[in-house]
Amino acid sequence: MKIGLARHYKLPHRRYTLASKHQFLDWIDWYNTTPPPPMIPQGTNEIWDICYTSPLPRALHTAKTLIPTHIPLVLDSRLVEVPFSAPRHAYIPHLPLMFWQVLSRFGWWLKMDYQVESQQETLNRIRAFIDEIIQKHPHQRVLIVTHGFLMQYMRGVFRQHGFTGTIPIHPRFGYTYLLKK
Repeated sequence: MKIGLARHYKLPHRRYTLASKHQFLDWIDWYNTTPPPPMIPQGTNEIWDICYTSPLPRALHTAKTLIPTHIPLVLDSRLVEVPFSAPRHAYIPHLPLMFWQVLSRFGWWLKMDYQVESQQETLNRIRAFIDEIIQKHPHQRVLIVTHGFLMQYMRGVFRQHGFTGTIPIHPRFGYTYLLKK
């Protein structure tokens, strides 16, 4: 079995722009509804039997450019990125978007109550997805288009299932990484 794991194409935005909490929440909506500009696919030249993708526009658009139109494309909500969120009641001054993103990830890691999804919920949905893929497609080549932060946790679950391959801590946008079993 071969797995191609690809991160969506990059969405251009100004990470160092100062934003209030409400502006950050507006940015999250924009980030989750905007498709990326076209890019040239990179990485493996495998021919895939099926492609699973996050339904968010940036991943769906990327998936459509990575596979020919005759390959089945399956949208799966378990592949969406860990949701960004902001503390509800705390006053936080204007911060660069990058700091808001980091604050949100630390909140997830520290299991803060304002998070939309817990670490355990994230891992459960990843495990359920990967178990299903392995069961449904044991001898096929499966392309999965998802998000960078989620790829780190997927890599660990695939390793637990005996897959080998390298995925860096910061996967490149639009690049397909190959895992084999």
